Amino acid sequence: MLVNMGRILQQNALKFADMPAVINVERDRQFSYARMHELTNRLSNVLKNRFRLKQGDFYATILANDNMALFHPWMLKSPVGAVWIDVRDSVDEQVSRINHVAPGLVFLEAKLLPLLYEHLQAGKITMVVMDPPEKSRPGVYDFWDLVQQAEPSEVEEEFTADNAFEHISVLRFTGGTTGTAKCAPYTLANLWTWGCNPAKPELKIED
Repeated sequence: MLVNMGRILQQNALKFADMPAVINVERDRQFSYARMHELTNRLSNVLKNRFRLKQGDFYATILANDNMALFHPWMLKSPVGAVWIDVRDSVDEQVSRINHVAPGLVFLEAKLLPLLYEHLQAGKITMVVMDPPEKSRPGVYDFWDLVQQAEPSEVEEEFTADNAFEHISVLRFTGGTTGTAKCAPYTLANLWTWGCNPAKPELKIED
């Protein structure tokens, strides 16, 4: 085994349980390490059990910083890959990114729902809004309702020496300053090296 991100994050949650992990100025809220671990366990189980997403599948996020903080880096425990789409991109650019990757589910700000709903609905893409939507729509779910209904059980996904260098944890689009933005993949091993791992234990590959 190379790494089990769920266990690493569980160790952090136990060691720093009541310490603040995320302080959100925009919404005047904060989450402890224990709470973030629990939330992202529930969210990982929503992806797996409610929407049947698995390794090789992707969800997308089109979120402002305050909501994006609920996903990164804790969601590296999930085998489902993430697609980070900039909330500041134009709607046409966001649609282009979605078409390129074809995620199974999109987390988005409620204000974007009227702009993207018809396209996502036509593509049979599930939508999860971070605040309650103004009206009920088919295929649209409330983030906190889903999380509260989900099990907080631990995510026991083990990445081996082989698949940690192959498993795409994140897709993101380059700035496109010299042309059309390109979709860049990041494996779990890439992100570990990059420094997304909050615990920073020594990385060992076992035979």
